[in-house]
Amino acid sequence: MSLPEVPVIILDHLTETQKRAYIIADNRLAASAGWDDDMLAVELAALQEEGYNLHLTGFDADEFMELMADETGALTDEDQVPDAPPVPVTMAGDL
Repeated sequence: MSLPEVPVIILDHLTETQKRAYIIADNRLAASAGWDDDMLAVELAALQEEGYNLHLTGFDADEFMELMADETGALTDEDQVPDAPPVPVTMAGDL
């Protein structure tokens, strides 16, 4: 994918000291950021439906699986046990 133009913010009005402080503050904001996992899953699903390469978002395959499973309800809590079916397929003593 190529872009004819790249959006930028020009900060040439800042002093060298202000630039250093801005860089630290900008990185701190990113480090302190959190995700709304439900909204993130919705957004990733929408991007996926539109054919966008989700790997370009910076998330790895395991993170996608976890987020998308939460969105679709495909995975359950590891301690959750499903109810037994009314007619079991196997019986005690089956080998």
